[in-house]
Amino acid sequence: MLIVQITLLICLLALVCPVLGADPSGSSTYESDPTTAVNFVWVLICGFLVMSMQAGFALLEAGLTRAKNAANIMMKNMMDFCIGSLGYWAVGFALMMGTATGITGLIIGLNGFFLWGHAYDVSTIEMWFWQMVFCATAATIVSGAMAERTKFSTYCIASLIVSAVIYPIYGHWMWGGGWLSQLGALDFAGSGVVHAVGGFHCPCRCMAGRALVSGKYRKDGTPVGIPWS
Repeated sequence: MLIVQITLLICLLALVCPVLGADPSGSSTYESDPTTAVNFVWVLICGFLVMSMQAGFALLEAGLTRAKNAANIMMKNMMDFCIGSLGYWAVGFALMMGTATGITGLIIGLNGFFLWGHAYDVSTIEMWFWQMVFCATAATIVSGAMAERTKFSTYCIASLIVSAVIYPIYGHWMWGGGWLSQLGALDFAGSGVVHAVGGFHCPCRCMAGRALVSGKYRKDGTPVGIPWS
């Protein structure tokens, strides 16, 4: 644990100077608020740690599947991050953290797609990265529930939908100024936005994609057991 703490401290100190030079706020206010760069770097480090959860999920799920499917489940976890990050960059971040007027703004955001225009600045990129790693985590939760049961291509499509639409919309309700946040709902650790969303759509995806799930059911509708030998 001490080694981890020392490593994090070294990373923090190593990144503070570059961030000071980059001036992420764009306002040159470090003299009045010297903690800005430290906070910026700390968010990045925490985001890197959350990103490593992808590797943790991959190892966990590989250990709970047959050896012949280990490469498949590893690739699904990697594609969660690759496809999910692109979907969240193109559409998801705008739906989640964007703004809109009237009732629409309580449901979804409508600006900042592809991080174009005024949406593109260093601070916004930092927020996108921070939310993106959690978005990928929510999508990855499903891979364990459907291990050894789903076609690879179908799984990739479903992960894209989760990252670009499902997670961002609920995230907007809670963290983006949507109707749940207006009612006073709080979710500091992502137990609802990340883990509950990932957990809830595990059975939903299994049921809705029954016709696309390979080898799970016999013709009479009874499930096929997984032999472990």
